[in-house]
Amino acid sequence: MNQRDKKHRLEAMEALGRRLRPDQVVHHWYGEEPTLVICPSQAYHMLLHARQRALEECGNPDLRQCINCREWDFIGNVNVPRQGGGSRHSGCKSPNQRVAHHLRSPK
Repeated sequence: MNQRDKKHRLEAMEALGRRLRPDQVVHHWYGEEPTLVICPSQAYHMLLHARQRALEECGNPDLRQCINCREWDFIGNVNVPRQGGGSRHSGCKSPNQRVAHHLRSPK
């Protein structure tokens, strides 16, 4: 844990008036006003990062980017692995395969 993460945990504990559980993660969001979000797990923290990145890059937090073709698409149209590794369209299994996909309505 780096110094910035420790600082955010201390700020969150001070705001709550109690210690954080070891599995809780503090997400610091730099929006119009800096905000600390106490996440119940690392998985939830990573979901916040994915949604924040999608919102910033394509304007829709519900989309995910295929790591192969680099297109943004609805979550129902890309395979989102449970343990990370990046989302992929089913037709984009090879990193060398560059298939153009269009946004389809969610399944």
